[in-house]
Amino acid sequence: MKNGLSWLLAILMLSACSDNLPKETVFKGKLENAPENYGLISSKGLNDTITINSDGTFRFTKQLSSPSYFTFRFGRSLHTIYLIPGDSLSVELNLQQRSNDPVYAESLAPINNYLLKASKVSREVTSNFRELFSIPIDAFTHKLDSAKNEIEKIMVSEGIENTEFIAFEKERLNYQNLNLLFYYPNYNARLTGKTFSPDSADYSFMNGVDLSIEENLHINEYASLVTDYVQHLSSIDVGKPENKGKSNFEKHLMFFDLIDSLVKSQEIREYIKHQRVIETIQWENLEEAKSLYEHFMREAVNESYIGMVSAAYKLRIMLAPGTEAPAFSLTGIDGNTYNLSDYRGKLVYIDFWASWCAPCRAEIPSLLKLKEEYKNKPIAFVAISLDDDVEAWKNMVEEKGLKGYQLHAEKAWSSDVAKKYQIKGVPTFVLIDADGKFIEYNVARPSNPEINLIFDKHLKTIQ
Repeated sequence: MKNGLSWLLAILMLSACSDNLPKETVFKGKLENAPENYGLISSKGLNDTITINSDGTFRFTKQLSSPSYFTFRFGRSLHTIYLIPGDSLSVELNLQQRSNDPVYAESLAPINNYLLKASKVSREVTSNFRELFSIPIDAFTHKLDSAKNEIEKIMVSEGIENTEFIAFEKERLNYQNLNLLFYYPNYNARLTGKTFSPDSADYSFMNGVDLSIEENLHINEYASLVTDYVQHLSSIDVGKPENKGKSNFEKHLMFFDLIDSLVKSQEIREYIKHQRVIETIQWENLEEAKSLYEHFMREAVNESYIGMVSAAYKLRIMLAPGTEAPAFSLTGIDGNTYNLSDYRGKLVYIDFWASWCAPCRAEIPSLLKLKEEYKNKPIAFVAISLDDDVEAWKNMVEEKGLKGYQLHAEKAWSSDVAKKYQIKGVPTFVLIDADGKFIEYNVARPSNPEINLIFDKHLKTIQ
């Protein structure tokens, strides 16, 4: 009898364990007007590539051991979905207009149709940013709670019965509101002309947020809240008088130490750290990037985050000072074709920008002044627009009286030049020497007085 009971317990244990074994999960579909032959799907900060076939179809499979939220992106279409181990979701989507909604089918369609409706309610709440963050805090929280209640009613009306999803979704909605509440003190102060205090008691609600819930890391709203809060505390530390004059690398290490002191979960610590390292690799000078990269690689244990950081660093090395700048051939606003090789013998100061980008427009007066100061020097000022709307680009060039080399990258962010120069945001300024090699990637902007010193230093080598 005892042996029979032991066998029964063993079978039950094996059955329970098998529920947590990875199962193949499928996300597939048909896309119309895809701007490129791939898309991205991510969860917990980890990206996978989705290959799009010539007929617009795709099929992505992943071994999942637990249900998870994912974010998928095709072109500029971005949506959140929920996948369950062993189940399947298909989608049809026309990418010609960003306003087109995905059409879901198969077993996971009800949950994901609900998520689509929920996201519309959330977008409606935040659509008028200035109005939302200008109202008093009581009215603000009331508006968030009302939207949350409306979304929960949609969950009921859609007949969602998956208890695990309902639990996760209620958590997600709660963190979504906490995110907005976290942004409120800063945005409200800016919009109403008040003085913002970063160490304000307005953030006391964060005392009730557990920063180490690993099973919630796939919820973007939770991951963002934890990351933003740690960054907020770090900015307070960095701003203290005793830390004035510390290098960027030292500040990064302070940030890492703070994470270690606040977050118990190794996975969440490395999630936040790997993001900081990748941002540093992409945006800061290569020396600082190399130092932080090596520090992270010595301590990290999560193979996925190690792989992402390593891949980002290998890409950045391709843009290192002294390496050959990628060739390009682009059409100018005058209809002529321009190549990077046309500027040999001169410094080349490239401005990757877009007409819709406020920081780009803010640099225009300083850029025009810089052009005037160096108009008789061997410097080529080259502007490369990443506008999807060509007419908007042309109108901006005319409106602002922009002269010189005004070029447009066809396919914008999907263009070869944007990919080869690893453009992650605009404006991005790049300086290339007279031999076509990188001097500095993410060099100082026109509004930064340092740019004059950099120009003068390198002009001496060709005059």
